Amino acid sequence: MKNFFILILLASFIGALIIIGSMIAVEKPEVFMKETKTYQNVPHLGSIELLNGCGVDGAALEVANYLRSKGFDVKYIGNAPEWNYSSTLIVSRIKDTAMASRVASVLKTQKMTLIINNNTLYDVTVFIGSDYKERIQ
Repeated sequence: MKNFFILILLASFIGALIIIGSMIAVEKPEVFMKETKTYQNVPHLGSIELLNGCGVDGAALEVANYLRSKGFDVKYIGNAPEWNYSSTLIVSRIKDTAMASRVASVLKTQKMTLIINNNTLYDVTVFIGSDYKERIQ
């Protein structure tokens, strides 16, 4: 009888722990109802590589900020192999030159070409020339 009483007491204690634990774990339903945000569908405006070809410190960052303010996706900012670009040059890295044309239009330049290589990660490469201030006004 003593063992039976201990067994019932132990089962009651375990049951109480389970009930208390489930009350602690279950939160009020309104906690799960969070504010949902709606995001505007942003069109893909290409992935762009900017290369400083004029040697002016910060030129690429200025052009990147300008293009980003126009909705373009600037993925990489770096230096061109040479710093002798007097004019900004837009290079389409893909067969469809529409993206490069958009960049050229925003940067107010006609200097655009198509150079495709198989290992590029970008749709457009911009070689920033010493005329970059005129391009971003």
